[in-house]
Parts: sequence; C-alpha cells; structure tokens
Amino acid sequence: KATPIDDLEDMSVAMSMTKGGAPAEGVVMSPSVWKALRKNKQLLEQLDTQVAGTNATIDRGPLNNSDEVIKVGSLGGGRFILYVDSRQYMEKGISKPFIPESGVNLMSRSVQGTQCFGAIMDLDALIAMKLFPKIWKQDDPSVEMVMTQSAPLIVPVRPNATALLTVL
Repeated sequence: KATPIDDLEDMSVAMSMTKGGAPAEGVVMSPSVWKALRKNKQLLEQLDTQVAGTNATIDRGPLNNSDEVIKVGSLGGGRFILYVDSRQYMEKGISKPFIPESGVNLMSRSVQGTQCFGAIMDLDALIAMKLFPKIWKQDDPSVEMVMTQSAPLIVPVRPNATALLTVL
C-alpha cells in the first residue's frame, strides 16, 4: 500500500525524469492537506522538526489562518522541506487560496525564472519594453510631468521543475 512518503518520492522522481524537470525540494501544501498528513504515523516518525543550528523545534500543532507560509518540517535529511500556505488573494472581489484546498505544490530551486515584459497599454507605446517613460508638458505655470510604466512578468525557464497535485 502506497504511503504519502512513497507518493512524494515517486512524484519527485517523475519530475526529475521529465524533460526539463528536476527533483522536488520544496513541498507546499494547503492547510487541509497538512491536517490529513500530520495524522500519518510514518510521516510523523520521519518528520524532522529541528531548526538547523539550534535546539529549537518547529511546532506541529494547529495552525491559525495567518497570512504567511509556515515551515512545518523536513524529510529525508532535509531533501524535502515541507510548508503550509494559507495565504489568499482577491479575484473579482472573491478571496481565493494560492494553493487549492486539496493541493500540494512540489518545486525545485532549479525552476529558475526570467523576466519578460508585456506591451504597455498606452497609444504612445504599445510595445513590450522594460520601462516606458511618458512626459507631459503644461504651460502657465510651466510644469513637466514624467511617468514610467512597466509590465513585468516572471516566466519559469524550467516549468517541469514544478508540479501541482490534487491529493484529497
């Protein structure tokens, strides 16, 4: 019978075997996935909650719905770092979670990223550029106003170094 740790290993191997992929290092899950996962005896036995270089430990108790990503431990001698993300964003006036309710995001530092630029939505520009300066002049009294616009977008170089799983 497969266990959550077996599934994590299998998915990490699958990510690394995919063209442009890399093995998972970070495991970011929703609070509901963490609630289910922390009931797994094998995981709790292998979960390292020591804070490196200190005598402090990471609390595995109940989480409040704080607006931050919380580290809950590591597995495999630090090869997998586990986090819980309960943050929300607003879309059309509706609050939505960054990580879906039953979601686990596996990621590697090798995902990398490059900054691209979209078109500036201004009739004087309408092209992709890093910064678009716009200057207005007004007479009596004489004033010159300058505004710069940018439309940056970070694009992953190796998107196969990430995976979003539905586990519940």
